[in-house]
Amino acid sequence: SVGEPEPEMMKAVEYTEPFLPADKARYAMGLGTPAQLVELVARGVDMFDCVL
Repeated sequence: SVGEPEPEMMKAVEYTEPFLPADKARYAMGLGTPAQLVELVARGVDMFDCVL
């Protein structure tokens, strides 16, 4: 999220992803630069919003 160091954010996404239902959208609020979007999609995130 906004204000967190990127490595911590990616670590949190990787940790929580297995616990999320596979049949539901995965939403990341307050992110992303273009590079972050690519990384987050690779980690299973489906939707984003950002005010940067």
